Amino acid sequence: MKQRENKKGVGTTRLTLGEYIRQARENHNISARRLSEELHMHHSYISRVEAGKFKQPSPEKLQRIAENLELDYDGLCALAGYQAPGLPDFLPYLRAKYDMNDDDTRRLGEYFEFLRNQHGITKRPDSASHKIAHVS
Repeated sequence: MKQRENKKGVGTTRLTLGEYIRQARENHNISARRLSEELHMHHSYISRVEAGKFKQPSPEKLQRIAENLELDYDGLCALAGYQAPGLPDFLPYLRAKYDMNDDDTRRLGEYFEFLRNQHGITKRPDSASHKIAHVS
């Protein structure tokens, strides 16, 4: 895991793909073994992904994980370092694009939600976001 210091000199860590998956799994109250069974993967594979041993699981495996844990597939691709097929959700995009700590990411997410609710900002359909992603 990457360790760095923020402006206040306090050590912070950047959330990795494995930690993001682990947090989502724990939020769903699913054990790693149960998740691996549902995904038809060996239980040690999930443990190694969460531990950061596999930094770039195959896109097919990321798709299965995303579907099972109700995560944004494009966001998982971005966190894994792949060119996402479409645009990732906001928080995975921030984590993949910027070297920032989890508190700052969370605060930006909360502020975005505030603006989204205040101004009625809605998500574009997937087909529209794919078109935007490929415009030069």
